[in-house]
Amino acid sequence: MEPLPDIMQRLAARLGVHAAQFKSPEDYPSAFGVSYLNQAVNLHKALCLPVMGLLLIHSVWNADVRQGTGSAARGIEDIAARHAVYAAMHATYGLLWVVKAYCFPDHGFFIKLSAPLWLFCFAMGNIHWITAWLALSSPAQKYDEWLILVALIIYVVGVFLLFTSDCQKYFFMQLRNPANKQLMQDGLFARCRNPNYLGEILIYSAFATLARHVLPWAILAAYTSGLFLPNMLEKDRSLARYPDFSAYKARSGMLIPRVFQPGESKRSK
Repeated sequence: MEPLPDIMQRLAARLGVHAAQFKSPEDYPSAFGVSYLNQAVNLHKALCLPVMGLLLIHSVWNADVRQGTGSAARGIEDIAARHAVYAAMHATYGLLWVVKAYCFPDHGFFIKLSAPLWLFCFAMGNIHWITAWLALSSPAQKYDEWLILVALIIYVVGVFLLFTSDCQKYFFMQLRNPANKQLMQDGLFARCRNPNYLGEILIYSAFATLARHVLPWAILAAYTSGLFLPNMLEKDRSLARYPDFSAYKARSGMLIPRVFQPGESKRSK
């Protein structure tokens, strides 16, 4: 995640937003607290595991009530496979994010917030639990097995793209020469300038697929258009200062990887 877009900078001071600068990883803010954006996001991700557990228990209870057996064991037997898969996906995503926060944190989240804005950002993250509620409260339906298959493929690809690209970006920033800053344009970033955003969109698309409801897709669309897209555009404006950015932009997609380049097939013959 890149720093806040220019269109928000005029509001930043009034809202209590201050982008923090740190000289070394030892100076980074802690993973948990109530002062920085990364801490609000990390708390939301850490809570995904217990929240998914509670929602799964609620799903078992609902299955028991629908069967009218009065037996929790019977409710467990009748729980939809889609519920268990969804809970595992969302919980592990939150767990992996917390691991990332400790091993290779994203400096773009190191933004100091006022207390009200910190609470607002934390609440905005929790909106994604609406998807979990919809997915885990609906009964088993026809074609659930096919939805699970599609969702798992999307989820695994999304997890790979998000965490691998964030890891690459972190260590690139740590190891590059401060006196000769270079543009990162290899690895996962060779054909896509924002593989981390693509990965996150795929992850939440997998969640929305299992929810079988239009609302999660609307939430994802709002996040993509209101947050991800402005940040990607701001990133392009920032990278334009590099002399080789024009060539890099021509051979890479902003979100969708540009796998084939114009004229490549001709050159290969």
